[in-house]
Amino acid sequence: MPESIAVDLRTVNGRIATRGVAGETSATTVNGEVEIETPGSSEVEAHAINGRVSAKFVRDFHGAVLRTVNGRVVAVLPQNASFSGDFAQVNGDVEAAFPLSIHSHPGSRRVSGEVNGGRYSLRITTVNGDIKIDTVAAPPAPVVPETPAAPTAAPAQPAPRT
Repeated sequence: MPESIAVDLRTVNGRIATRGVAGETSATTVNGEVEIETPGSSEVEAHAINGRVSAKFVRDFHGAVLRTVNGRVVAVLPQNASFSGDFAQVNGDVEAAFPLSIHSHPGSRRVSGEVNGGRYSLRITTVNGDIKIDTVAAPPAPVVPETPAAPTAAPAQPAPRT
């Protein structure tokens, strides 16, 4: 399938998983998890009633709406992602790896904030579950082969005495 194709996936009982789709992605399930891994060059919508929702944006971020009723929601974004976030839940916690300028809303279980200028929208909602916003791990440093040590000459042994 071409990387830039737009996909609209729906199921009642089952898991939805995509990897490498760069086009707009919409995924909806009633009973099952939604797991999306994308380069991040288009918007993503993922919805579940009973199940976890996770979306990993590997290189870029252009907006997302992630929702579930019963389940955890995880969004993993590049460190340079520019987004305005709106995160709401009833029973659960919000954890963010980004330095958010947080605007809490007294009397509600909602948090909003901007990261890196707030260019794109990230909306996350769950009723019973935690919300986690994390960053894509930096690629590991290349392994540099060790340079073998130069051979050293053995110290000269004194001549035997006669």
